[in-house]
Amino acid sequence: MKMRYILAASLLAAALVPVSAGASGLTAEQLEELNTLNIMRGDENGNLRLSDSITRAEAARMLCEAGGISTSWHSGEFSDVPPEHWAFNYICALKDSGIADGDGNGNFNPEGRITNEEAVKMTVCLLGYGVIAEHTGGFPSGYAAIAAQVGITHDMQLVPGQYAARNDVGEMISNALGIPLLQKRSAEQGDEYY
Repeated sequence: MKMRYILAASLLAAALVPVSAGASGLTAEQLEELNTLNIMRGDENGNLRLSDSITRAEAARMLCEAGGISTSWHSGEFSDVPPEHWAFNYICALKDSGIADGDGNGNFNPEGRITNEEAVKMTVCLLGYGVIAEHTGGFPSGYAAIAAQVGITHDMQLVPGQYAARNDVGEMISNALGIPLLQKRSAEQGDEYY
């Protein structure tokens, strides 16, 4: 199915309706899949801390693992992520892949908590839908609309402006595992995405 930059305005409005947090959650099957694929790991005691907020560095590691993004080579760096930081390669790989761009001042804030909107944006970009999200309203509304349309936030109830819980980022990534990547090809009459 070919996709163009046009999305219904009703989709955009539906994607941004604030609702209460915590109504959805990872199933045992999803947790097992995320663990098997090394996407979601517990702390030193094996606790997943699903209700805890997630740091930007932790989300970077999960997204790289989910997308099979190589962390062995990178050119992008952030001024607040030294090479000895445990997530340095993950964070730089996300920047090189166009998934994370930091705060615009050369910082990533790796130990800061990621918001629901930021987690949605990075997951949308992981699947290649960032270009369409930008043409659908940009951050955060365009990304929320695309996430709802393709199924990243299917059955999730995220509160805008809140910090993302580990459970929610895991659920977004689990949903994303079944979504086809958006491919770009050049056509005589302009770029097309399919």
